[in-house]
Amino acid sequence: MGKSAKKSSSDKKIVIEKRKEILNIITAALTEDHPIHVELSNETLRFYSKFKSKTKLKKELKDKNFIAIDVLDPAIGNIRIRRSKKVFLTFFITHYMIDAKVKLLKITDDHTIRLSIPKKIRLNKQQRTSVRIDVKEKWNIKASVSRPSGISFPAKVLDISTGGLEFQSLDVIPSLWENAKVYINFAWASQDLKVEANAQLIDAYLKEGIQTYRARFLFDTHETAEGMDLFVAALQREQLKDHAETFGEES
Repeated sequence: MGKSAKKSSSDKKIVIEKRKEILNIITAALTEDHPIHVELSNETLRFYSKFKSKTKLKKELKDKNFIAIDVLDPAIGNIRIRRSKKVFLTFFITHYMIDAKVKLLKITDDHTIRLSIPKKIRLNKQQRTSVRIDVKEKWNIKASVSRPSGISFPAKVLDISTGGLEFQSLDVIPSLWENAKVYINFAWASQDLKVEANAQLIDAYLKEGIQTYRARFLFDTHETAEGMDLFVAALQREQLKDHAETFGEES
């Protein structure tokens, strides 16, 4: 990544300060078309947006000297961003999560939000820092994985967190590869809970001889992120309940 790449105190974080490299990374994110997480100064609520498709070319990004993103979700963010002194972006490319601090430049008549090109960005190696819940078969969690082509298959969820999951196909081994995008539906009948989310595969491997996949969730709205938070929280409560029952039996 050139001489401008600096490792932080953790080897998993890289700071990029050279403008050309920053533009290359932002262009890669535009091409992969992932959601953006947006945080504002003095705000606890996280907002969601996407890069505007018209800025997918690196030349346009360089010439215009700004990043263009779509309206924020929830909608109140489009008002609050006008008063925010700082705007913090988080987005993804392949195996990295990117953090950048920018400023609001303008909101156009067609509601495009223009942000400054960051002076530096931080690359964080993708890891699931959220608490993982090992999903037990007795909970009877149903999951269905769909490809953009329309092909879908039932899946067994091995573990899940608010950031992603590990799963195996319950049908024929599907044609999936690293970075492939999928859509996942979850249903927990006994708790009357259903949730769905877009996701991207970040790894594929054999686990005890069975093809296994790990994916990260790609939330593009506050509603879908909140729905997954509630779903995982319910699983955590069930896990604690099981632990308490086991502890009671042992005592």
